[in-house]
Amino acid sequence: MLATQVETPTRSSAPAKLLRGEDNVRAESRVAMQIAFRRSVAVASAMWTAFAFVDFAVVRYVHAGVLAHFIAARFSVLGVLLLVVLRMSRGPVPSARTLTIADLITYNAGAIGIALMCVEFRGLASPYVPGVCLALLSRSVTSQDSWKRGLVMTGIPVLSFFAVLFGSAAFLPRIAAQLHDPAAITTLLINTSYVLGTYVFLVGGGHIVWSLRQQVFEARSLGRYRLKRRLATGGMGDVWIAYHPGLKRDVAVKILRPDQREKSSSAQARFEREVRATAELMHPNTVRVFDYGVTEDGLWYYVMEFLEGETLAAHVGRLGPLPAARAVHIVGQAARAIAEAHEHGIVHRDVKPENLFLTSLGGEHDFVKVIDFGIAKVERADSKMTDTGWILGTPAYMSPEVATGETADARSDVYALGAVLYFLLCGRPPFEADNAAALFFAHVNQPVVPPSELLGHRLPADVDAIVLRALEKDPGARYPTAADLALALASCTVAGRWTFGHATDVARKSSRPPPPGVLDALPSLKAPRVPKLATGKTGH
Repeated sequence: MLATQVETPTRSSAPAKLLRGEDNVRAESRVAMQIAFRRSVAVASAMWTAFAFVDFAVVRYVHAGVLAHFIAARFSVLGVLLLVVLRMSRGPVPSARTLTIADLITYNAGAIGIALMCVEFRGLASPYVPGVCLALLSRSVTSQDSWKRGLVMTGIPVLSFFAVLFGSAAFLPRIAAQLHDPAAITTLLINTSYVLGTYVFLVGGGHIVWSLRQQVFEARSLGRYRLKRRLATGGMGDVWIAYHPGLKRDVAVKILRPDQREKSSSAQARFEREVRATAELMHPNTVRVFDYGVTEDGLWYYVMEFLEGETLAAHVGRLGPLPAARAVHIVGQAARAIAEAHEHGIVHRDVKPENLFLTSLGGEHDFVKVIDFGIAKVERADSKMTDTGWILGTPAYMSPEVATGETADARSDVYALGAVLYFLLCGRPPFEADNAAALFFAHVNQPVVPPSELLGHRLPADVDAIVLRALEKDPGARYPTAADLALALASCTVAGRWTFGHATDVARKSSRPPPPGVLDALPSLKAPRVPKLATGKTGH
C-alpha cells in the first residue's frame, strides 16, 4: 500500500528554502543548551565564590592550611568558569564539540580545585572531599546523557579529583603518611562512598531522563505528521511511520538524527542533497517526496510515500535466485528510474539491492522503487553539493573506477545495476570477499564469471551478455547510461514474459532452482555484509 501525495513542494523553491535556512538550523538545536550551560556555570561561579567564606572559617578557627592557598585555588577555578561563561555569551553558536570541551573544562576545573583544597585541609581525610558531589550535581542541571556518555562525561571529573588527591602523595610526605593511617583511610572511604554514590545516581538518573526524552520524541508530531513508530535507522537518519490526520493515512518520514548533524558537518549537506535529488525526480519507480521541513527545535525531516514490501536484498535472501524474466523485469524498472536521474544530472552512487524496494502499486505487483539518494552526486556547473576526497558507496556493488578513486558518473550506476541483476540471477553479487579492500581488488582486476556458468544451467544468452557488458571494467565498454541499459533489457528475449501475480507467492512457486549441489557451492545467498564505505582520499 502506498500513501498518496500529501503536499508537493514547489520544485524550484525547495533548494532555495533549504539553503536559506541552513545556517540557522545548524545553530538552533544548540542554542537552548548554550543558554542553559551559561546560566548553570554562572550560578556555579557564584556558589564557588561564596564558599570562600568557608575557607576563611577553616583557616581561622580550625587552623587548617594557609588562606593564600585556598584563595589561589578559588580564583584559578573562578577564572576558568568566567572564561567559559564569556564564551557561552559571545560569538557564534558553539558546535557540539565546543560544548563538550567546555563541559569537560568546567567540571574538571572544579574537581581539581576541590582536590587541591583537600590537600591543603587534612589531605585524604579532608571534609572537602564530598564537595565533588556538588560539582557533579551542578553538571546534571544541563546534561542528561545516555548511560554510556554519562559514565565518561561524569566519570572524568571524578577521576581527575582522585588523581590529584592521591598524586599529591608523591610530593607531600604528610599525604603519603596518611596512606598508612587507618583513621585517614576510613574517613576517605566514607567520603568516597558519597562521591561514588552520587556518580552512580547521576549516571542512572541522567539515563532515565534521557530515555524519557526519547519516548517523548517518539510521541511527538512533526508539523501535521504524528510519528507512530520507527521503521529503520540508517547512517544519517531514522525513518518513521507517521500519520496524517487530515488525509487519514500513513506516510514515511525521514529525520536527520541530531547526533549525526553534530558529529559531521557534511551530514546535513548530504541530507539536504537527498531531499533535493529525490524531490526533482518524478519517475514512478523513484520513491516520491511529498513534503519537507525543519521543526522549531532544529530537526530536519522530509516526508515520502510509505512503501509496504521488502528490499531486493531481503527478497533474494529469503527466496534465492529469481527467474531471468523476473530479474529482467525488476532491474528494467530500476534502470528507467535511474535513467531519469541521469537526465537531471544526478548520479545515485549507491545502487544496490538494499536500495531497491519491491512493493505493489495499483494492483501491479513486483513494482520497484529506487530509494536512498543520500550520497547522490549532482552534476551541475553551479552545484557545490558533490563530495570531494572520499570514496562513497557500497564495495560489493562499486564500479572499478570508483574503487580506484575516480569520479563516479552515469556508467558507474550502470555497473551497479549490472551487479544487482547478477545478484538477482545468482543469489550473490559478482564478487565476494571478507573486506572492502579485497572487493576493490576484485572489481578492478578479476574477470566476472558469467551467471550461467556460476549457476550451472543456461540462461538466455542475451541476458548473460547484458550482465557482462554492464559489468565491463572499462566504463567506455559499458552501456553509456541507464536508459541504454533499460532499452537493452526491454529488447532481450525474456522481456515481458514475467506473469504478474502476488510477487511473493509467484516467486516462491515459479522460481526455478538451480541443479542440486549448485547452492552448496555458492558461498552465500545473501549479499556480503560489507559496510557502506566513506573513507579514503580520492581525486573527486
